Amino acid sequence: MATAQYGRYTCSALLGKGGSGRVYRAWDTLLERDVALKVVDVPPGEPLEPWLVEPRLLARLRHPHVVGLNGIEWREAERRLLIDLEWMD
Repeated sequence: MATAQYGRYTCSALLGKGGSGRVYRAWDTLLERDVALKVVDVPPGEPLEPWLVEPRLLARLRHPHVVGLNGIEWREAERRLLIDLEWMD
């Protein structure tokens, strides 16, 4: 049962939440694969740039013990940043 829909991602379970957002197990309907989706709601009036620090760092990292970044999507109308991460069982 889906808990939320964000663009092309159908979320099936909330894995955790914290100060910067929520993380879901999700299905990428375009690429047909499981992902971990971090959803960050950027407060009105705040610039996007500080919220891009984490995904930019992850994009440069390659290590067997660090989850990989698949990509990001900025949804301006909702002021929502979607961070698509590799799913690890």
